[in-house]
Amino acid sequence: METNDAEVVRERKEILELGDRLGNVSEACRRAGIPRSSYYNYRRRLREQGLSGLSNRPPRHNHHPLTTPRAVEDRLVELSSAHPAWGCVRLAAYLHDQGASVSAPTVQKLLTRHGLGTAQERWLCLEESVRAVPASCTAEQIAWMETWNPAFQERGHESTCPGETLFQDVRHATRAARVYVHFAVDSYGGLAFALLRPVRQTVDAISLLEADILPFYAQIGRPVESLVTPDVPLFWGSVRHPFEATLARAGIRHRAVHVADSHDNGFLERFWQDFLRGFVAPRRREWLTAPFAGWQEEFSVWLEEYNTVQPYLGYRNYGQTPLGFVRGVSIENL
Repeated sequence: METNDAEVVRERKEILELGDRLGNVSEACRRAGIPRSSYYNYRRRLREQGLSGLSNRPPRHNHHPLTTPRAVEDRLVELSSAHPAWGCVRLAAYLHDQGASVSAPTVQKLLTRHGLGTAQERWLCLEESVRAVPASCTAEQIAWMETWNPAFQERGHESTCPGETLFQDVRHATRAARVYVHFAVDSYGGLAFALLRPVRQTVDAISLLEADILPFYAQIGRPVESLVTPDVPLFWGSVRHPFEATLARAGIRHRAVHVADSHDNGFLERFWQDFLRGFVAPRRREWLTAPFAGWQEEFSVWLEEYNTVQPYLGYRNYGQTPLGFVRGVSIENL
């Protein structure tokens, strides 16, 4: 027994002897400056192991026997990044087939620790990796990211300045209620203009253009250069068509594309996806009973927050709001 250890044994033995002499454990512990639990622990160890039981015990190993090995944890993170659509059950099953026994709840816990616990976190993490190393993602990863952020597919095809190209369309919000959404999206940062109408008319498409779109770009001192719409009668026709004539007076180039192709623009689809998730889904059961005027008022509030408050995650804004991106102002300064 080393000298220091022998001194510890002697002191603890004297504390036990003091308690026996006094017949008062509390007083002995007070004099020794130890808790009662330590006194009884020393007595038990002396009884079971003799004097050697009073020596200092070796420190406990920090590695719990049930802790997931670091190699398995690293492999899990690698798999989750390579196959971001895989859930915890599938990841656990795959690791089990490779000889690593990890339960689905443990997989979730480990992914959460690495900031990959949700699909949104995996999407944003992958986009950051592409931002750092453009050729770092596989076709599987890119396809999955585009389901979360359709604008991701516009890399290299987006506008170079506000107003360069806007995409305009009209769709019904739900099949159950005939509420139409007239909307236009700037392919420079996703700035959106929209209004709800109970019918689908050219006059409303013109109203959106003249009352909202053109005044905004006049305010920021940038012209609307071109507008892309589906080649449907609502937007497209002869030079005397009301919508075509409005664009001609404003000096805006009009390009009408096939209806199927008009749904290919990522910024347009990103807005529509956000609208369905953020505005329609929470109110889906109320569409048939609420008055239309109330919907327009609520939608105006939602659209204002979408453009000026809600962070536009992922490509292209990386957290800046659409309006902040257009004006070159970070979200913190809005």
